[in-house]
Amino acid sequence: MRPVSFPIRELKFPSGLRVVAQRDARAPLVGLFLVVGAGSTSDPVGKEGVAHYVEHLTFRSRPFEKASFRRLLSRAGAGRWNASTGFDDTVYYEIGASSALPQLLRLEGIRMLAPIANVPPATFAVELEVVKNELRQRNETSFTGEVLGSLQALVFPPSHPYARPVIGTRASLSAIQPEDVVSFLRAHYRPDNMTLLVIGDVDLDAIQRIAQQNLPTEMLAATAPVPVARRMPERAPEPPAPPASALVRKQAAVATPELWIGWSLPRAFDADAHTMILVTDAMDAELGGAEREDGDIASVSTALVPGQQASMYVCRVVLHQGAHPERSLEHVVNRLHRVWTDNPDATGSQGESYTLAVRKRSAVVDLLLEAEDLRRHGTQRALSAHFAQDVALYGRATASVTALEQNRVVDYAQRYLTRERARAALFSPPAGEGAQPEARSIETAPDDADPLPISLDAQRLRSVAPAPAIESYRQLTLPNGLRVVIGRHDGLPLASVGLTFHGGVAGADDPATARAAMMLAGPRVKRHGAPDVFGGRMHRYDRTNGVDYILEGAAGNVGIMLAIVAERLQSMTVDPGRLDAFRRDFLPYLQRADQKPELAAERAFRSALLAGHPYGRPATADAMGSLGASALQQWIDVTYTPRNAVLSVVGEIDPGEVERIVVEQFGAWKAANGDWPAPVALGPGPDAAARPSLVTTHWPAATQAQIRFGCLLPPARTPAIAVRHDLAAALLEARLNDKIREELGISYGVGVEARMVRGGTAYLELRGAVVSGQLDATLVVLRDALAQLASAPASDHLIAWQKLEVAQSMSLNYMTNTGIVRALLSSANVGFPPKTIVELPDDLSAATAAGVQEDFQRCTAGRPTLSIVGPEAAARDAFTKAWP
Repeated sequence: MRPVSFPIRELKFPSGLRVVAQRDARAPLVGLFLVVGAGSTSDPVGKEGVAHYVEHLTFRSRPFEKASFRRLLSRAGAGRWNASTGFDDTVYYEIGASSALPQLLRLEGIRMLAPIANVPPATFAVELEVVKNELRQRNETSFTGEVLGSLQALVFPPSHPYARPVIGTRASLSAIQPEDVVSFLRAHYRPDNMTLLVIGDVDLDAIQRIAQQNLPTEMLAATAPVPVARRMPERAPEPPAPPASALVRKQAAVATPELWIGWSLPRAFDADAHTMILVTDAMDAELGGAEREDGDIASVSTALVPGQQASMYVCRVVLHQGAHPERSLEHVVNRLHRVWTDNPDATGSQGESYTLAVRKRSAVVDLLLEAEDLRRHGTQRALSAHFAQDVALYGRATASVTALEQNRVVDYAQRYLTRERARAALFSPPAGEGAQPEARSIETAPDDADPLPISLDAQRLRSVAPAPAIESYRQLTLPNGLRVVIGRHDGLPLASVGLTFHGGVAGADDPATARAAMMLAGPRVKRHGAPDVFGGRMHRYDRTNGVDYILEGAAGNVGIMLAIVAERLQSMTVDPGRLDAFRRDFLPYLQRADQKPELAAERAFRSALLAGHPYGRPATADAMGSLGASALQQWIDVTYTPRNAVLSVVGEIDPGEVERIVVEQFGAWKAANGDWPAPVALGPGPDAAARPSLVTTHWPAATQAQIRFGCLLPPARTPAIAVRHDLAAALLEARLNDKIREELGISYGVGVEARMVRGGTAYLELRGAVVSGQLDATLVVLRDALAQLASAPASDHLIAWQKLEVAQSMSLNYMTNTGIVRALLSSANVGFPPKTIVELPDDLSAATAAGVQEDFQRCTAGRPTLSIVGPEAAARDAFTKAWP
């Protein structure tokens, strides 16, 4: 693998502000990442959550009095933006076309200077409710909210600032007053406490001029240079010893019992962080093995929470029943020694241990995959530059990992990741009904809903959503029917190999057969070994209409990557012994998980919306229990064939050489069967429904009502129709969030997608969670929005702005090799050619307001279906109020 480096320039201004610019010209995109050195550790005691609340409020700022900061970002050309609050920092970012850099800089400068300009008192109250809804939603929809805060209190001593929850609690959030926000901003939002990173297709020679022209003078100048103190002690402190604690038991909104284990580790953002990266990467691989040793463990996942005083390593263990949590905890911590033990007779090429050599390769590839993703790379580079105050430190990560010696890794693991330092909590599902939040009626001024007209054509859309050069990709079909797309994507020495099979859960007379086969299928042949030996990462994605396999790795290893994919996917089988173990150990968990309100609602929703169609048939765990190995193998035999597959290889590769390897590895694959036939498209009926069909799932403990709405759209038989559906979904999402989040504050937000499956069936799907006491108001907003969009076309300039937002939101999709591969596989799976990706701006430009209106008109005749998860009586009452 060739060396990787990015040119950097650092600017220091008299105000204390540092601007770091990094050139990464792989695509005409640029990202701005602002680090403010204030996170949860800066929250006043008893008012935990202020830093996170301030993060929210900055997007409600109206520096020019009318449009919100969020709306201004979109108009300035930002395709994606967000923010996050950590222990010691708040990070804001926006990414857009490189041509938009001056506008984005001006906006970020405005936020730095006046973070909450012209925010009225009512908006303070509304956004506080939004944050409370985020806290509730993170508990009730498989995210971490108060659960993570509970673990922090176990891992860190009570006096340590990291023992307090980042997002706060319901009590601490309720205690926050507007004056607390003002005091917080005055104390922490200062130029000398900020670092701004500009990364992407940026001219380093011009960055100083561009910054001085577009950032406020007040953020750059000072009467005398402001000294910037060292942000971390030169000598890293030891992470605090955790307080003594036995296994803690608590209730939380989980489907089945979950065991959470945490360790305190040394600080991040300095040279020693590379040791932490390597060790925790090894932990991720080793702890998952506990699933094979304890039949009560369903899954194991891990996460690293970085900080500048210390860090926290988290292991989440989902249990089947929680029958013996102490024993399950032992199975996990008993694997800790495997992080530093090794086979002494196996050595790598440099004489180091074989295991360490493999782990180094994996860590280096992970770092490069992070660098490939502009959002992940920018966030980590900005944090490192801010706290370490060494802009080149992050760039030395690969060399630092490569240089690590065995004794350093062993010492680190044995010192910090021990059973004695582990702290754990068992979270069980709540019993009885949960306390319902008080119904609130707060409303604030709406954002400007009808912006000024803009000039928009396909060329402008192409400039904000640059697509890869698909026209130059090699496309061929092997004699056995395998379709192949090979493309060179320069920038980083990486490659991705993807193979998709048509079918999915709809590709069987009994969808339970497909679901079980995808879970249990495994390769008979593994002559080429495991991908992690050379740092590769293999993923499987089970989808409704197919299954994808993607292997990521260094471009120099593309040959072995193709060999591994070929031998594994050509030899898939179901081992009867594995099926027996599945029935005994895992099926009971799946059966219980199927009773989880969200999953039960998912099945009922799809069965109602797609009734009589292959994609509407539920694949339940109960049905999986009676299946035999022969039925599963039959599904594999008719699915895993070359005529039913598409292969894509993208990266810094030689397409001609890759084509030769593809023919060599896949050419002898027998074409035993043909392509799965695509199901007949399901479309709207002729008549509008008087009201949606209601599907309720009773969950008395929920403090939020989870809603899902869907309706059939005209079949997406062409890419142009599919893109128009995307535009309709974006328009509805914007309208709903403007009302229920921005004005009323009764939800953390809703998402709306236009979904399309093989055969052309297309439907609109809305998902969100709202305060139970405001469910009726939410449904009225939904009803009115659908009626308005169906009764009259949106204004042309509103449609134009929405087109721009849709295009901008795609700006990062093609930044990575895997993103391009997944887009190619997705297009192939629904029957569209690869050029669809390139032609998307033209199709989006051609979409009309009248066409979008037709989508919503057909929606009312397309089996409109509403699913509500929560207290059933309240759900039915709210539905009746909205649709009498």
